Amino acid sequence: MALLLTLVIYLVFDRTIKLELGFKTILLLLGLTSHQDFKDINPGFWFFSVIVQAFLIAPLILLATKSQPKNILLMGILIGSINKILFWITYLVANKSFWYYFLLQNNFIGSYFFQFCLGLYWGFVYYQNQKFRRQDFRYSLIFLGLGILVFVVGYIFNVDVLYKSGFDICFIPISLLVFYYLFDRYPPKQKVIQSKMLSLISVLGFNSYQIYLLHQPVFFVGFPLLIKNISLPSYLKLIPVAIVIFVCLFFYVKFFIKLELSIKNYILKYKI
Repeated sequence: MALLLTLVIYLVFDRTIKLELGFKTILLLLGLTSHQDFKDINPGFWFFSVIVQAFLIAPLILLATKSQPKNILLMGILIGSINKILFWITYLVANKSFWYYFLLQNNFIGSYFFQFCLGLYWGFVYYQNQKFRRQDFRYSLIFLGLGILVFVVGYIFNVDVLYKSGFDICFIPISLLVFYYLFDRYPPKQKVIQSKMLSLISVLGFNSYQIYLLHQPVFFVGFPLLIKNISLPSYLKLIPVAIVIFVCLFFYVKFFIKLELSIKNYILKYKI
């Protein structure tokens, strides 16, 4: 639906896009094309692509590991490490090669395979124990220490630490556990505050996802149109343009959310 509305916006505002009927377009509509192809319509759709890939491989992961938490984690470590090792090989040997950019791109599930398996693993762990264990915190802190060490060594030897080059794996586990610890350790008297904070984070998370997925088409058509028609010096145009774009984005996202909920309710009502 986001893709359809994006095309409608481009059609209304007469924005030209590079979209040809063929196999690449089919992959684009399925969310399985490359990041470069997504740029022709909406770079933010990389997020949609990763979600689609995650849904497709999740049953395969559970089948291959027989839904055993330790096996899921080991698979994540193994395949995630192989992906990062291949990335560094292509970076050191030929950093302009196809495979270098393929492994680096942010809409490839391989860039997040370890994190995805870790999430599945901890989902099983929390379901079985109704809490995270001491060893989860201990190993996450060890990973954090390794990450900091790599960053320090890289800084000393002037090594450029690239995004998604593997070091992000060291920081993600402890980040999740810190948030869990903060909310789990609230005093009983402050459970109401905790509930409100969790509700707020949930709302922000849902809407920020929608905004991230939808905002760029509005910018693509809005900025050039407003910049062209506002008679002010270039640096002064930014303030009114930003305000107008923000207002348009606010109502556009609200419209999308309501439309999405209406369609879901219609499907549930008539069981289409």
